[in-house]
Amino acid sequence: MFIWPHGIAVDQEGNVWVTEAVRERHIPEGDDRGHRIIKFSSQGEVLVTLGKPGIAGNGDYEFSSPSDIVVTDDGTIFVADGHWQDGNNRVLKYSADGKFIKSWGKTGYGPGEFRGLHALGMDMRGRIFVADRANN
Repeated sequence: MFIWPHGIAVDQEGNVWVTEAVRERHIPEGDDRGHRIIKFSSQGEVLVTLGKPGIAGNGDYEFSSPSDIVVTDDGTIFVADGHWQDGNNRVLKYSADGKFIKSWGKTGYGPGEFRGLHALGMDMRGRIFVADRANN
């Protein structure tokens, strides 16, 4: 089902979210895996697929090797998009019903810039923490 699953989260309802951070050059020609996020029920049924499977992009509903995901108690979704240094290098925020809210970040070394998002975390105060591989 996956080429390279990377991030995983479980929401308040017990659904399991998985990101697929495979690099474009590792997707077999014609394959529709990669660059997506899949939400499963606790029984393993596919409920939602976000992104365009097998196709990298930088639009509001497209990803380039998404590496991690956080789903808050109210269902808000945060995605680390861009596992590789030359990827999108941004964090996206969606409402519980999947509507795009905003994104931030770009490739670079300064404040608000990333070079290889690897993981996300959220603390009890609702602050998002980003693990950025190349920016340490």
